[in-house]
Amino acid sequence: AARRIIVENGQIAELRADLSDLKNRQQIHDVYLRYMRGFDRNDVGLLRSAFWPDAQINYGAQSNTIDEFIARHLNVHMAQLEAWGHLITNESMDIAGDTAHVEAYVTALWVPKDAKSFAASSPIAAGRYVDRLERRNGQWRRTMRRLGMFVAVPIAAVALYASLVATALYDGEAVFTVQ
Repeated sequence: AARRIIVENGQIAELRADLSDLKNRQQIHDVYLRYMRGFDRNDVGLLRSAFWPDAQINYGAQSNTIDEFIARHLNVHMAQLEAWGHLITNESMDIAGDTAHVEAYVTALWVPKDAKSFAASSPIAAGRYVDRLERRNGQWRRTMRRLGMFVAVPIAAVALYASLVATALYDGEAVFTVQ
């Protein structure tokens, strides 16, 4: 059966504004998905598609262009890690016209190749991205990124937690031991 929609004065404009806001939020969220998928799968083209060419990427004391960022971070991951993955959560967006300010939490999970790896002592780390995005020609991308790391989980803590969880899951029978 056909639905009949009754629209009062002003509702169309309100619905259009709501739809535009939702569309912008989804497109910005997709920027985050492209970035992490590109980084985690070593897809430089996809990673680049999350940034405008003039973007500034600030990690700690480093201020990088996208090319410098790839050379410093992605190449180091490939050289020092067997595997890695990142989780993006808790996105908060403030959108005003063609500019968006976004904060999101990131959790990095690393499997180091050896004891010399930057991740050897802390295979889990977490931080917060603070980004500025711009919509140009209808497309959202980052123009500025700042990362603030706030926790690095020591390997001993990861092993202890895994042991406790595994013990609880297997009715008190220890399946992992911490040395």
